[in-house]
Amino acid sequence: MKLLSVLLEDEGMKATVEANEEKIVEAAQVYDTFPQELKAHMEANLENFMGGDVQETYENMKSFVEGAVFQLLHELSDEVATA
Repeated sequence: MKLLSVLLEDEGMKATVEANEEKIVEAAQVYDTFPQELKAHMEANLENFMGGDVQETYENMKSFVEGAVFQLLHELSDEVATA
């Protein structure tokens, strides 16, 4: 939080946040609903994650979640960066 406070004290950063406020709020909303959407997708497609045993199934799910989170953060940062 201290780092965030320092960043927001910077005039350039304040201007950037103000100029992109709508996109930042939109991104926060997407990020907030993402876990529920991810869970719903996984529950609806369990057969795609099933492995030979519980450990393999867990690894399949973990790999999918890691990739999905990486993709989401990449898309959100691209959206703000191209503003």
